Amino acid sequence: MKRIILYFVTASLLCGMTFAQTQYAGSIHHPVNPQIGQPRIMADTIFVKHTWGDDTNPNELPGEPSAIIKRCEDGLRDTFYYRGYTNEIRVLEYDTNNRLISVQIKNELMDFFDVRAEYVYDSSGRLTELSEWSLPGDFENYDYSTIVYTDSSYVLNQIEYVFDSEDRLIRAGEVRYSYFEDGYEEILGSYEKMTYIFLANGYLSKRTFYQKQHENGEWFLKETWETTYRYTSDNPNNPNGNTTIETTSRKAYGVNGAVMIQSDKMEKVRIYAVSGLLIRELQTSPGNQSIALSKGFYIVLIEDKAYKVMVR
Repeated sequence: MKRIILYFVTASLLCGMTFAQTQYAGSIHHPVNPQIGQPRIMADTIFVKHTWGDDTNPNELPGEPSAIIKRCEDGLRDTFYYRGYTNEIRVLEYDTNNRLISVQIKNELMDFFDVRAEYVYDSSGRLTELSEWSLPGDFENYDYSTIVYTDSSYVLNQIEYVFDSEDRLIRAGEVRYSYFEDGYEEILGSYEKMTYIFLANGYLSKRTFYQKQHENGEWFLKETWETTYRYTSDNPNNPNGNTTIETTSRKAYGVNGAVMIQSDKMEKVRIYAVSGLLIRELQTSPGNQSIALSKGFYIVLIEDKAYKVMVR
């Protein structure tokens, strides 16, 4: 029972903080937020479109936000009010260096699910103490004051987190990670995986869940979450005076005899040879598009973002 509770609490704090994590310059080996995390969300509302498989079936009511963010006067505490069947509330507190120091998660439908966590850092910004507990006092408190670091890993709650030479998380226990241009892939054993795509400012744009029916089978799409962040006109963090940052999911890669373009909207695409010669110029349609090309390396420019691809 203790192991189940431990997993539930840890998963909620480390994995469930999709909308509110803080990135720390120079401290990638951070158990709360390794490099695969995202910056502190400075928008006012968050909209999430949840679809199942190929069918568009929003999980939220039309026009209503999935989360409303309220900030305290001194700017050191964010309160997230999540809509939906759980009506969850999360309160995140930060220090003056914008480091997350405490989290409280309350679930209105589950009285026992009042989870709290506190974090302590050293002078370099690296986490040294992590305390977690559930309220009320029906469950044992969990105090993880010892975090063991090495040059390429650390151990937290008996789970080893391993990093590659670029300080990217590649394994957390049995979970494995791999990276691509705009995000990363989380492999959850032989039958399940998640992909995460981020905007240029580090905010999570799209999360997709895939499954297999058997170990050697093909991956099939189960669920997708697409996120939009919106700002009020008086929000000092409003980027370039815009009231909305729309999500854009795009990808370019080479296959046998072609370049594959993935985009969720119409965008201008230009393909160059490595010499700089323009080879093709076209307008994409939402979805996947194959562009036949001879074998070699190319630079693919989708709007203002460049990808180096190899056609086999």
